[in-house]
Amino acid sequence: MTEWGAFKRKSALSTDGRLPRWIGCVQVKAFGDGAIASFQYTTEHGGAPERGWARKSIRISEGLWAQFEYNGRFSCEAAWIYRHTVLNVGCVEEENVKLFTHTRPAMRFASMGLLR
Repeated sequence: MTEWGAFKRKSALSTDGRLPRWIGCVQVKAFGDGAIASFQYTTEHGGAPERGWARKSIRISEGLWAQFEYNGRFSCEAAWIYRHTVLNVGCVEEENVKLFTHTRPAMRFASMGLLR
């Protein structure tokens, strides 16, 4: 999303059984009939400032979803790039386009840094 653009789904990712899988600062692993999504902050994927202490694991049961939110600052040649990431992780048998817009997450975790 850009400042002048509308909020749009950037991408949808189906694991199709290929787990574990890293998506930014979040790793998704199969667990029983659901999944475990684990947040582990790295400056490589999350940017500055350093928040290596920021960790959280959430167990997601079938039909539910969790949300991870984080931001960061990245250096690029002679400028800064600021990135705000919201990652929704759902555990479903079939794609449900309304899951993230018509229901609330079972759990939510945020690691928002003060960016200057």
